[in-house]
Amino acid sequence: MRPAPCIGTASWALPPDLRNDRVGSSGLARYAELFNAVEINSTHYKYHLERTFIRWRNDVPAAFRFAVKMHRNVTHVERLGRPDSALAFLRSIEGLGEKLGVVLIQLPPSLVFSDVVEETLRIVRSKYAGALVVEPRHPSWATGEAEKLLRQERMGRVAADPPLVQGELLPGGDTAVCYYRLHGNPQMYHSVYTGVRLASIARDIRLQTGNGAVRVMFDNTASGQAQANALKLRQKLELLPL
Repeated sequence: MRPAPCIGTASWALPPDLRNDRVGSSGLARYAELFNAVEINSTHYKYHLERTFIRWRNDVPAAFRFAVKMHRNVTHVERLGRPDSALAFLRSIEGLGEKLGVVLIQLPPSLVFSDVVEETLRIVRSKYAGALVVEPRHPSWATGEAEKLLRQERMGRVAADPPLVQGELLPGGDTAVCYYRLHGNPQMYHSVYTGVRLASIARDIRLQTGNGAVRVMFDNTASGQAQANALKLRQKLELLPL
């Protein structure tokens, strides 16, 4: 049987109406009383100490999973041109241990699918066995060649909303790694998802055929919409047949 979906947000800060009844000793622990996953975006801008990851790992239950966004130096500055930098980043987050669910490789909108990028992803996969998802944002990734690479290297393609690449509303690549990033639509990072839209997303999730856990992260955090949307999506999924 497929594992339960990992549903969370791109921040573990809770609004007051959800925070007040929580008893955890830290913000992350209180968040983990409500959700079974979170996406760490600070790793895109900062290299954390190993003890920070160990503390986070110890703050959450056994079934909780972290999604970690790869550092922008690897993706946006070096533009996936140096496999050694990507592998160094992966080593730097080992403190999360078995609670590391997936690594998110978000690419800049200008990064074209190329032989250099393909070679880096192949090298990374040859050295790293964990779950990887790619969020491409250039039209050159909407090709059979790019999809073939992701399937071969067991990497998922993020289903992003709003989509910047054709076909991005549903996960692609390796179907065992299904990852939805819901940024808010029409206003990114702000817009609330309606009940109708969440019901549609829930149906799409149920139709995924892979064997791994589906991961859904709400990134519409700027106006405090993400947590309520994540809870509502979980309710809608519970009403649908497995």
